[in-house]
Amino acid sequence: MRTYPTHPCKYRGSGDANPPSEQFHVALASSMQAQRDEGKKVILCGDLNLSHRAIDSYPGYRSVRCDLVAATPSALPLPYPWLEDVRKHWNAVLKTLNESRRVVPQQTSGPGGVKYNKFRLQCLRLGSTTIYVNLGTPEANESWATQQFTYGPQPPSSQDDSDSSGEDKPNMPRALALIDIMKKIAGVEWDAHTVVADVATMTREGSSVVEAKSNPATVSWMDSLLEKDGMVDTFRQLHPDAEGRYTCFYQYTNRRYDNEGSRIDYVLADRSLADCLSSPPLTLSCGDPAKLDKLLPAATTRAVFEKTFDAAALAATFSGGFRPAPMEGGGMEEASSSGILSQFQPTSGIIYTPPQYSDHLAIEATFEFPPKFFPPHPAALLPGSAATQPHLAQRTLFDSFGGGTAKPSNPFASSKSAPKKKPLFASFTKSATKKPHRNGDNFRSGKGGGKGGGKGGASTTGTSSSSSDLPSGGPSSSFFAPEKMEKAAAWEGWK
Repeated sequence: MRTYPTHPCKYRGSGDANPPSEQFHVALASSMQAQRDEGKKVILCGDLNLSHRAIDSYPGYRSVRCDLVAATPSALPLPYPWLEDVRKHWNAVLKTLNESRRVVPQQTSGPGGVKYNKFRLQCLRLGSTTIYVNLGTPEANESWATQQFTYGPQPPSSQDDSDSSGEDKPNMPRALALIDIMKKIAGVEWDAHTVVADVATMTREGSSVVEAKSNPATVSWMDSLLEKDGMVDTFRQLHPDAEGRYTCFYQYTNRRYDNEGSRIDYVLADRSLADCLSSPPLTLSCGDPAKLDKLLPAATTRAVFEKTFDAAALAATFSGGFRPAPMEGGGMEEASSSGILSQFQPTSGIIYTPPQYSDHLAIEATFEFPPKFFPPHPAALLPGSAATQPHLAQRTLFDSFGGGTAKPSNPFASSKSAPKKKPLFASFTKSATKKPHRNGDNFRSGKGGGKGGGKGGASTTGTSSSSSDLPSGGPSSSFFAPEKMEKAAAWEGWK
């Protein structure tokens, strides 16, 4: 089985007929198929830099098919008043935007008074020949200033010509950008919260007016992986309708704290592995467990609540435990210890790491493979093989800290088990803070040197370990207190 990590790949803009990221996608799919041709199974994991479905991004980031709305006959009613405005004004707005656009530099000052340029997109107000309006925000270069406001047909795809499902879909504005465009160009102002809520509703209803925010060519590539190559989006396999579950946020403007993000990190697996996915009772995070009872809506079960946007928002902020960085500077606040430890709670699909770690969250998928997936190596059947693989007796990391030694889990190991030893860190107790003394090759700790200071012996005070637990001539367990690890590394006799 081959697991492929990925790298972020961005499309350079709608003017590129064959951008590097599309070349990467094609090469990646070919490479995975080559592994399958050799009889291997494939898991693809990492940042694919695309939101596959509309539900995979914040409703305000989802694309609105204004072309479909504008083409709807006037005799047919539309479900929301703001869509009526789109039908009335969109064609004129698009014509003005495409014909009068310009990018202007705006000088700004950075730290230390250093001056530099940012760039802003402008276009004429509808019906005016002199009044220009600003669109979007100042960006670092001209391309970034225009890319969110470039609408129309996509360039031809270099992917397989037999799969052209994404080539005829035009770029359309995201909901938040559409609000800005209609206000500044057409002079029509909407309530942003209402529009975003309506977009979320249309997504749940399966409306063709709302689509994923990503470039149609990238969505088409993902469709091909799932349909043609037979892969499974492991998160959606377990949680097909969960809303608000995103893996990336724009931290420069604190978007995580409003749960405005996108799910662009994936674990994709060949369909033959889907039955091995570990399904719930692993659940989606709903924030701080200590606060959930108070925040859970009345007459709502945890299983129902965790699928909602509100539950995802609690998870993104650890129920308010993760705080946004102040806009006047000073950096992020340190997360509480409970917030940091929350990432180690058993959850399914997305691990809500603290915002100090990254603008991305961690992702996971748990597979429970039957033995048929991993036939034994002939050497594993030899007598005494278990004695050469002591790691098989350690089921979890916690076993190293006094959790006890598990029975060997290797179903192919010999019946002769390795002699039981106490975990290396079993004696992390108060006595471990005592300063050890060296006398020749002997290491001793505890008041007055403790007991049994002979050659090869070791002892601790207040612990259950004895010299028989340690290799001959080795240090005592207390020697491995964190502040003494450097000395341990210098002792060359330890194996």
